[in-house]
Amino acid sequence: MGRSESTLLRTQISYRFGIPLIYLNGELDQHSAGELRKVIQQELAIESAGLLLECSELTYIDSGGLSVLFETVRALKDQGHMTVVGAQAGVHKLMELTGLVDRPGVNVYADLASAATALGSPKEIGHLPAQPASEPGPPLGINQGQRGMWSCR
Repeated sequence: MGRSESTLLRTQISYRFGIPLIYLNGELDQHSAGELRKVIQQELAIESAGLLLECSELTYIDSGGLSVLFETVRALKDQGHMTVVGAQAGVHKLMELTGLVDRPGVNVYADLASAATALGSPKEIGHLPAQPASEPGPPLGINQGQRGMWSCR
């Protein structure tokens, strides 16, 4: 049963703490990564002190999606931080395994309320301590998929 590319990932953009907040819903994989890349590039074209990614509805990520996140961290290097909020256990685990959460410029919070407390004001974005998104969950289904790509559900 095939899925159309447009149903894999849905995004919605708002602004919090003076920076873009992108809500991710669905699956971020090699097929939908380009869509997110365009959205992020458009938002970063406007000078921004950072980027918030709300991931509580992101159900799946693979190496294609992770590559967009690593690219975003590099793009924000001189601008600010990428903050990941609400990542589900499986998505968070893959971000940990790849070292994304340990990269300078990446902050991880359990929810928007925790991020708001830490952010305080846009001027403080460059001084955020990284915090774990959640307690370890049940065993995760991490496997090597097609063409050697790692994925997590």
